[in-house]
Amino acid sequence: MLDVFGGVWYNESNSIRDNHYAENTFLFQWLEEGGLINFDIIKKVQKEKFIMYVPNNSLTDEIKSIVRSSQKLKESYYFNFNDPATEEEILNWEIKNNLTIPESYKDWLRFSNGSVIANEFAHFYGTKMICAKNDYLPEDYVLIGEINGDGCFLGYSKITGKFIVYDHGEMIIYEDFKQFLKSLFN
Repeated sequence: MLDVFGGVWYNESNSIRDNHYAENTFLFQWLEEGGLINFDIIKKVQKEKFIMYVPNNSLTDEIKSIVRSSQKLKESYYFNFNDPATEEEILNWEIKNNLTIPESYKDWLRFSNGSVIANEFAHFYGTKMICAKNDYLPEDYVLIGEINGDGCFLGYSKITGKFIVYDHGEMIIYEDFKQFLKSLFN
C-alpha cells in the first residue's frame, strides 16, 4: 500500500514507497521502476498492475478490506470499481434531484462511481444510475444498488438518510453505508 494525499494506493505486492504528491491537476506516483507518471496515464497502470486509490474517509477500512478481497478472489469472481466520482458529479446529481446523498455513500462514490463486487454479490450504483424515483423501494427511498442479484435492493431514505436493504417486502435498516458494508462483508 502507498500513502498518497491521506489516501492509500494498493497494488498486488502491497509494496510501500515514498510519499506522493499532486501538482495542479496532475497526480504523480512513484512506480516500482522508480519513475513518475501523471494522472492521464494512471488508468492504464491501474488496469495492468491492479492499483487503485483508496481515499482517506469514513469508509477507508471497509474499502481496504474489499480491495484486499477483490485481489484474492479476482481469478474466481468479477470485480469492477469505476473511477471515483468527482465532487461536481455528486453535486450535479443532488441539484438535479433536489436531494442530498448521505455523506457515507458520498465517501463510497469518492472511491468508486459505480462498482460490481464478486459477480452480482453487490452492485453499487454511481451517480449516473442512482435512482430517486423507482418501482423497487418504498416511495421515500432512493435506489443505490442491488444485493445478490435476486431482487434484493439497497437504498437510503430521502427523509432520514438511513440505509435499507429491501428484500421482497422485508426491510433491514442501517444507520449509514458503513454499517451496511460491515454487515455485508463480515
